[in-house]
Amino acid sequence: GRAFSQVVSGTVRDSSTGVLLPGIQVRVEGASQSTLTDRNGRYSLTLPSGRQVLLLQGIGYRSARVQLRTADADSLQVHLTMLREVQRL
Repeated sequence: GRAFSQVVSGTVRDSSTGVLLPGIQVRVEGASQSTLTDRNGRYSLTLPSGRQVLLLQGIGYRSARVQLRTADADSLQVHLTMLREVQRL
């Protein structure tokens, strides 16, 4: 890969309903970059050179680890989904 940072942006949705999810933490594994999705489920953050994994966390959802396929481009659009936690009553 080339040695430069990329901007990664996109949306996070509920995997079963397709609803856009606000307040989901999106962070770069092994780096300090982190953000929360806005009220429209959108996020944007800088992916440092050599980092290719996003970690997602949100209340009521399973944490997810997403391996990115980084292209030789300044920006990357990545639309993500999250699985609901199964409620055990």
